[in-house]
Amino acid sequence: MKLLNKIIAINIILCCIFSACKKNEPSSIQKDEFFKSFGGAYENIATDFIFANNSYYILGNKINEDDVSKLFLIKTDEFGNRIWEKTYSELEEQATQANQIKKLKNKNEFVIIGSIEVDNDSLYSDTYYLHIDADGNVIHHKIIEHAGSNETGKYIQELENGNLTVGVNTIDILNGTNGRFYFPIDLNGEIIDNKIPTLYQGQIIDISTNYLDGAFRALCFNYANKQEFVEIFENGNEGGGIKSEIDGEYINFLIDENENTYVVGKINSGTNGKQDAYIAQIDIPNFSTIWSLELGSSGDDWASDIAINKSGNLLVTGSVEDKETNTLYNIFVAEVSTSGELLNYTTIGGIDNEYGNKILPSDNSSFVIEATTHFENSSFISLIKKDFK
Repeated sequence: MKLLNKIIAINIILCCIFSACKKNEPSSIQKDEFFKSFGGAYENIATDFIFANNSYYILGNKINEDDVSKLFLIKTDEFGNRIWEKTYSELEEQATQANQIKKLKNKNEFVIIGSIEVDNDSLYSDTYYLHIDADGNVIHHKIIEHAGSNETGKYIQELENGNLTVGVNTIDILNGTNGRFYFPIDLNGEIIDNKIPTLYQGQIIDISTNYLDGAFRALCFNYANKQEFVEIFENGNEGGGIKSEIDGEYINFLIDENENTYVVGKINSGTNGKQDAYIAQIDIPNFSTIWSLELGSSGDDWASDIAINKSGNLLVTGSVEDKETNTLYNIFVAEVSTSGELLNYTTIGGIDNEYGNKILPSDNSSFVIEATTHFENSSFISLIKKDFK
C-alpha cells in the first residue's frame, strides 16, 4: 500500500509539473529547477547534451520493442520544455547509436557522431556522421567505413580551419583486438585527402574540448596491458602516451584555460566502500597525482563527468549506490575546489535507478544534469536542473 501511495503521489506531482510546462511562460519553479524526462515506452539511454542558443540539445539512444536502437535527439527551451524530438537512421531496420554532439563555432548548425549497424547478422558497425541545422533537419549524413574492423565514432572536434577530427574506437572482428584511430573530415563527412588513418592500440575514453596550441588531448585505455594514458595530437600527429597509476578507471577528463588537467572516474577498494567515485588533478606529462578525492557510499560508486562552474570550481556528477537499499543507484553532484576541497555535495534519487551522465553549469549556483532514469521496466533520458540548497 505504501508503494502504491508513493506512485500516486509521484503521478500527481508529475501532472502538476507537466501542466506548468504547457504555459507560454514558465513558472517561477521552472526557472530555478526542473526534472524532465523523454523517450518511449522501452529503453532510452542518455549519451551527451549541450546548451546552445538558449536551448538544450539532448542526445541519446532510443530502443524499441524489437531491441533496435535509434539515434535520438531532443531540443528543449532553457527551462527543459520539449520543442521537438527526432530519431535518425538510414533504414528503419538499421540500428544507430549516438555518442557526441557539438555545435559548430561560426554556424547555427550541429554535428553528431556515433555508429550504424551495417550487417544485422554479425552486428558489424561503421562510424555514422550527421550534420544538422538548428531544427534537426539533416544537411549531410555519411557512413564512414574503415576496412576490416567493427567501428564506433566516439568523439568529434571542430578544427580552426572549419574541418573536423573524428576519433573512432574499433574492434577487429577476427581477433577481438581493441584499437583507435583519428582522421580529418569535411562538413560533408568526406575524409580529407583520402588519408588512411593510423591504427593505435587501446580505445578512446574522452577527448578534451580545449585546444592547446592547435592540439587536442585524448584520454585512452589500452585493454591489452590495462593502462590508461593521455596522448597529445597536433595536426593529426601523435604526441606520445603517458601511463596512469590508479587502481581503477578514468571515465572523463577536463583541461581548463590554464592547462590544468582534472580527471574523474572510479577507484577500487576506496576509502568509503568497495568502489568510490574518484576526482583528481594530474600533472601532464608526468601523469603524477597532484591531489585526489574519493566520494561515495559503502557500495559501488563512480564519477562520469566534470565541468567548471561560474565560480571557477569543479562540478562533478556520477552515480552512487543508495545507502539504505544497497541495490539502487542515485545521481550525485559534487562541487570541488581546484585544490581538491569538497565544497558541496547532494544526491538526487527516487524509487528506482538514476544514473548521472553529463553535467553543465547554469545560472548562479545551479547546474543541469543529463541522466538515465529508470521506472519499472523502462528507462528515460532526463534533464534535471537543481542547486545545492
